[in-house]
Amino acid sequence: MAKEAALLPCESANLTQSDVKIGAKDLVNKKWQHRWDITTSGRHFYGYKPQVMGKTFLDQPTPVAFKAICQLQTGYSCLNDYRKKVNQHPSNRCDCGEPETVEHYLFDCPLYDVPRQQLQLNLANRLGIWVMDVQILLEFDEDEYQKDWRETIVEELEKFILESNHFSKQ
Repeated sequence: MAKEAALLPCESANLTQSDVKIGAKDLVNKKWQHRWDITTSGRHFYGYKPQVMGKTFLDQPTPVAFKAICQLQTGYSCLNDYRKKVNQHPSNRCDCGEPETVEHYLFDCPLYDVPRQQLQLNLANRLGIWVMDVQILLEFDEDEYQKDWRETIVEELEKFILESNHFSKQ
């Protein structure tokens, strides 16, 4: 009988099933973060989401925008620069002649000048963002200032994506 009592958990510890779940989740997140920090794959997305913990706010009302934003963040997209790398397209060039990268699509391609100008104007008017960059448009950080802005940025980026009609062609 004394042996059985020794195997029982200490009553003063008050370790609950919830405590065990929280501890396991924390340990898994730490291991996941370590792997995410040291791995060489996924570096394009790592620039936008370096922390694995926490939920990413990503609430796009249309499936086309959701898919496009995920593709732009990860770099695995229907843009010709990526399609050429995976032998799905003969060239990495855009219809305008330049390499079709994420940055080219968002900031430089003359084919999307009109929707891009509207995006810039709307971000300037609504949030005071006068200079756009990839981090502003695609980073989903949990910083306080961005939480307030994120919904508006996603809304305006979605308009650009839909008006450019590039991702709906695929």
